[in-house]
Amino acid sequence: MFKQIDPQQMRYQKNSFSFWFCILSLIFGILEFCIFYSVVPKPSIRMGADIMLSIFFMLAVFWGAEKTKIYTLHWTIVLYIVATVQVLRIVFAPLFYVMDGELSIIQFIMITVLLILSAMSLVFAGIANKQKCLLLYNYLESIGEKK
Repeated sequence: MFKQIDPQQMRYQKNSFSFWFCILSLIFGILEFCIFYSVVPKPSIRMGADIMLSIFFMLAVFWGAEKTKIYTLHWTIVLYIVATVQVLRIVFAPLFYVMDGELSIIQFIMITVLLILSAMSLVFAGIANKQKCLLLYNYLESIGEKK
């Protein structure tokens, strides 16, 4: 998946690949938020819960971007969990608004595509982070340092 990476250089370079995929996911999430809440006409409990979930998503992804930049392995799991939540959000709010007739099919498809792209970006960031972290950790262990 990656060209040959020198673990010695990884000690001093940030994990920008995973970082930018997290930021891309954040951009897709913000676009989804803007599109969704610009077309939903009336406030509801479901809308409030989805807004809170969106805020959690933005905070978690930004924090994950910062943590993957410094090769933190356990944040890979967090990225996978947030990606799963992004996919489940399709069922939580947009689908109900389509069934209530408050959201058109085209708008639903746009929102669904953005949520899926957001989740895919997080999965790619997680895969890249895991591979790079394991490479760096194995290297550090082989030279007698601990991460």
